[in-house]
Amino acid sequence: MNLTHIPTDCPSNTTDLYLSNNNLEIISKKAFTKYTQLRYPDISDCNVTSIDKSAFDNLAHLKELSLFDNPMKSFQRNIFVPLDELQVFYISHDLLSTYPRESWSDFLNITKVLSYGGPSNGSFADIFSVMNNLKYLHSDIQIHVLRNCTFHAFGKTPLKYLEIKGKLMTIEKDTFSPLGCLSSLVIPNARFLKLSNTLPALHVFENRQMDELKFNNNFRVHVIELLFPSTIEILNISCIQIVGNSINSPTLKGIKDLQELDLAYSLLFDCNYDLYGLQYVKVLNVSHFKCSLLNHQFLQSDVNLEQLIMQSSSLSIELYDDDQSAFHYGLTDRGDVLAGEQTEIPQCVLQMMSLDGNDHILKTDRLNENNIFWKCLDQAMKR
Repeated sequence: MNLTHIPTDCPSNTTDLYLSNNNLEIISKKAFTKYTQLRYPDISDCNVTSIDKSAFDNLAHLKELSLFDNPMKSFQRNIFVPLDELQVFYISHDLLSTYPRESWSDFLNITKVLSYGGPSNGSFADIFSVMNNLKYLHSDIQIHVLRNCTFHAFGKTPLKYLEIKGKLMTIEKDTFSPLGCLSSLVIPNARFLKLSNTLPALHVFENRQMDELKFNNNFRVHVIELLFPSTIEILNISCIQIVGNSINSPTLKGIKDLQELDLAYSLLFDCNYDLYGLQYVKVLNVSHFKCSLLNHQFLQSDVNLEQLIMQSSSLSIELYDDDQSAFHYGLTDRGDVLAGEQTEIPQCVLQMMSLDGNDHILKTDRLNENNIFWKCLDQAMKR
């Protein structure tokens, strides 16, 4: 479609209006008047250059608005004042920063912002400081360094979830200090971000209840010391790559509440050591995990493991010198007897059977059929 104006022939009770990728240019006065039940208009990528002050009149039920990818440079005052129920806003950071200061109260009810671009001066726009109900921010940024001043505008907001995307290289130590309510931090695909330039910034979460930290597909390091806040319950560091063979028994230090650890698609050149600090982990995902050398006691500290997910992992298939499943036996000292054989089944396998083990372990054609681990699992599943 190549619409040049808001259509008027849709049903009057329309709630969602998807108009992206058109050529609207100007959102005229009372453009949506007919659609009094409208909850979500998507006018992203519509070459919008201006919006009339009365364009959103009578939209008392509108909760979401997308203005992504439009060439607008600024706003008039109080354009959004009729939108008392507006909670979710999709907009470029630079455009949002132009909203007149005397009209900032229009955003008091915003709970979720998804933005892109900026902040060009290193700090998010001051308009965020009045968003007293903001709990979720997703920002695709253009800067390479998160500075101590980057989130100053959020000092009084109840922000709980923060996702940052971009070509980050450094995070300064006190970057997250203003975010006193933050409980979920997600920074994926920052391939130039160094682990040594990231971990110091996590010190502010040390005595805080953190629900989620995700740094998947980020780090490529030669040595490792993993220090995380003690209150983390879910830790996703999937796709991490550790190269070289100089690592000496890394430890996940101080994470007393960690319940789930995701190491999927990670690459460790040498696992010929023990990984300590897993004694509280109940769910471990090592699917598609790759390593060149493996110590059978690699995960021996995971004494409370209940669910092991290792689809197509080096820990479950093609283990050199492990046709007797010494690795799996090393996970637990709990045993069982099958078909008259004194054959131990790792506790994690017993737990998986109650959850339908086939959902968590994929038996592949490359599997060594003499592997006792799989014989035990096959027999147990036939019970």
